[in-house]
Amino acid sequence: MFDMNHRQWASPLRATCVATALLLAGCDSTPPAAATASTPSAPAAAPGPSPAEALVKRFNMGAGLASLAYDAARGTTTFGAMANQQGAAQADQRLRAEIARILPAYQQRWEHTLASLYARHLSAPELSSLAAQGTASPYAARFRTVQPTVAAEMQAMSKPLLEALVTEALTKAAGGSD
Repeated sequence: MFDMNHRQWASPLRATCVATALLLAGCDSTPPAAATASTPSAPAAAPGPSPAEALVKRFNMGAGLASLAYDAARGTTTFGAMANQQGAAQADQRLRAEIARILPAYQQRWEHTLASLYARHLSAPELSSLAAQGTASPYAARFRTVQPTVAAEMQAMSKPLLEALVTEALTKAAGGSD
């Protein structure tokens, strides 16, 4: 329904923003097993987030998804047609509302993908240190060195998810369905 090769997606600045935002989403790695055994009568404690998930959540790395979806959607011919039919302000308002409404269905997968990519490139101790200490971590420089790789991988891996989000938002905003 839209072209992800639109000028906003392809520009160097946009690519950098996308890479940074993409570097900030969910995890695929399995959390460590619980250190204590549970009794048969007590339910097992839910495992905590993996170190990569903790890093992504603590620093809100997946927060750029809404703006990426909005920017991608506004660059489509579908949005242009909506703006011609409904007026630019109303089309914009409907698009923003739809993205906000459906975003939770996509956000967790976005963050999971991002965390899984960080888990591929950084060890659990590195991720734990980064989650706890941020830029003060002794692994901050290592984090910076893997960011471009993670960004490129995230852009490739998340494109279908972003396309699905934008397509759903545009379809619902254009059709007026709630």
